Amino acid sequence: MQPIYQRFATKYGPFLNQVKVLAHRPPAVRHIMGLLLDFADEQIVELNLRTARCGFFNRFNDALQIGVEDGLIADMLAHGATEESLPLHTGAAQ
Repeated sequence: MQPIYQRFATKYGPFLNQVKVLAHRPPAVRHIMGLLLDFADEQIVELNLRTARCGFFNRFNDALQIGVEDGLIADMLAHGATEESLPLHTGAAQ
């Protein structure tokens, strides 16, 4: 694991503490760090921004009690989604 820590610290120094926290789970660290080291810095930033944007929209929609649009559930089911994988449909807020 030491080579992975050193490589990660060299490329992404400020995050070495996160690696130390996860050190008790070497397979998880090896997997996560291996994934991150395969991405360019620009790609990591884009992934973080996309994740943050999705989280923002989820919180925003929950706060305003905005439901899934009518017709979307049927469309998703028609394209292979299962009912178990879909969010609860409470209808749009009035």
